[in-house]
Amino acid sequence: MKALLDRNGLWAGARRIACVVVVVAASAKGAAGGAFDETLAGGSNAERIALAKTYEATGREADAARAARLFYAAAAEGDAEAQYGMSRLYGEGRGVRSRQDKAYVWALAAARQGHAEAQNLLGVYLSTGVGVQPDARAAAAWFRKAAFQGNLKAQFNLGACFETGDGVPHDPAQAVQWYRKAAENGCAPAQFRMGVCHEKGIGARRDAAQAAVWYARAAAAGDVDAQFAFGRCLERGLGVAHQASEALAWYRKAAAQGDDRARQRVLFLEYEEPATEGAAEGRLGLAGLRLGMPIQTASIVLERALRRVGDDAMLFVTGTGAAARVGSAEDVEIHADAGGNVASIYLEREAAAKLLGLQNPSRAQIFAAAAKAAGLDPAGAVKARKRIEHRGRRLGEQEADVLVNPAGDELVCFASYAGLALPAEAGSLYRPIGSLLLKKAE
Repeated sequence: MKALLDRNGLWAGARRIACVVVVVAASAKGAAGGAFDETLAGGSNAERIALAKTYEATGREADAARAARLFYAAAAEGDAEAQYGMSRLYGEGRGVRSRQDKAYVWALAAARQGHAEAQNLLGVYLSTGVGVQPDARAAAAWFRKAAFQGNLKAQFNLGACFETGDGVPHDPAQAVQWYRKAAENGCAPAQFRMGVCHEKGIGARRDAAQAAVWYARAAAAGDVDAQFAFGRCLERGLGVAHQASEALAWYRKAAAQGDDRARQRVLFLEYEEPATEGAAEGRLGLAGLRLGMPIQTASIVLERALRRVGDDAMLFVTGTGAAARVGSAEDVEIHADAGGNVASIYLEREAAAKLLGLQNPSRAQIFAAAAKAAGLDPAGAVKARKRIEHRGRRLGEQEADVLVNPAGDELVCFASYAGLALPAEAGSLYRPIGSLLLKKAE
C-alpha cells in the first residue's frame, strides 16, 4: 500500500498528506512578544491553538517553535486539536526535534478522543511504521473511523486499503466506493484514482470517457499524475477528442511540477526531424535509429517508428549517463554510454521485422534487410560464436553473423544456440534467432 500512497503524494518521508486543507492565516509578526507570552500563560486553549496555527503558517522555524509551545500548553490539558498539532510537528520535525515516537503518542491521544484528522494521521503512522511497528489492520481500522466522519484523506486511504488488500480484504469495488466519496468532495488524488479505475477496469466498468473526466477534474486541481494522465488522453484520443496542442499544455503543467514523463512527452511533441544527422553521422543504424545519437532523441525516433508500424507504446528514458536505457513491449532495448548517447540497440526478431517492413521473414532476410539499411554488404559477414555462461558454468554457445562498418560499429544477427538447456533465470542470455544487436565501437 505504501507504494500507492507514495505514488499519489499522500505520505512521503513522514511529511506530506494529500487533500490537506490549507490554513490561510495572517502573518505572525504582530503576534510576537507580549501577545505570545500572554496567550501562552493565560489564554484559553482555543486562543492558544488559533495563535499556534498563525505562527505555523508563516513557515519560519522560529515561529514553528512558538507554535509548538502553544500547542503543547493546550495538548497537556487534553485538547484533541492541540494534540493533533503536536503530532504533526513531531512527525515533521518543525519547531521541535523530530521524534516519531512522540508523533505517534500524540496522534493516538487525539484519535481516541474522536479527532478525525488525528485518526487518519494515526492510520498513516501505523501503515508506514512511524513511531510504531507497522500494522495494516489497525491502520485500516483508524482510516475507517475517520472516513465515516467524512474525512476526505481517510476516505482516500481506506479506498487504497481496499484496492491493495492491505489490512482489509481485497475489494476493488469497495475501493471505488470510498474513492468516489472523496473525489466527489474535491479530493484530487481520489479523483485521479477514479480515473485509473475507470481506465483499467479496477472495481468499475472500463470507460475511457469517464476516466478522462476524472483525470481532467484532478488535473485542474493541480494533481501532477492527473495532469500527465489527462495529457496522455488528449494526445492519444482516449475518451476525448485528439488534441495535441491541449495535451502539450497539460504535459507542460506536469513537467513544471517535476514530472519527468511529462518532460519527455513535451520533447516528443515538439521534436522536429533534423535536416542532417549531425554527431551521429557515419554511425551504424536503421529505421531512423543510429548509434551515437542522444538517447532521448533515440527514444522519440523509436516511438515514432513503432507508431508507423501500428504500435502505440509510449517510450521513456530511465536512468542517466551509462545507466540510461529505453525499453518497449516490442522487446527493443537501447542503452547509453557515459555521455548519454546510444551505445547499443537490441531488436528482438519480431520488432526487427516490423521496423524493417518485413512479414514473416527468415533470419537471412532480416540480416540482409538490416545490412542494406546500414549500408553494408551481408556477404562480408564474419561468423562468430558467443559463449553463454551462468554462475560460472558454461552452458553453450550461440552463433551469429557480424558486420563491421568503417567506424568500427558492429551489426550482429543472432543464429542458433547449441548446448545445455538454459535455466529459466538465464533465459535472457540467449537471443532469439533473427534478433539484431547494433553495438557502438569501444
